[in-house]
Amino acid sequence: MAGFYTIAGKNIPTHYLALGLLTTYGVAIKFALSGKSEPKVVPAVTANSDDEYKFIMDYIKEAEASESKH
Repeated sequence: MAGFYTIAGKNIPTHYLALGLLTTYGVAIKFALSGKSEPKVVPAVTANSDDEYKFIMDYIKEAEASESKH
């Protein structure tokens, strides 16, 4: 029927080796794609007055809130 490989003195069917190889590839790909998430970049805000700074910060908060809804 199917062939066997002798590994460490035991006969291992070839389909076990194939399943082990595919599982190893799947785990490696999942690990590689998961990676670390990049830290959120906070833009530097340069404002001439406190009112302008507050306006910019409110605008950023609104944009982030609308972005999270989508």
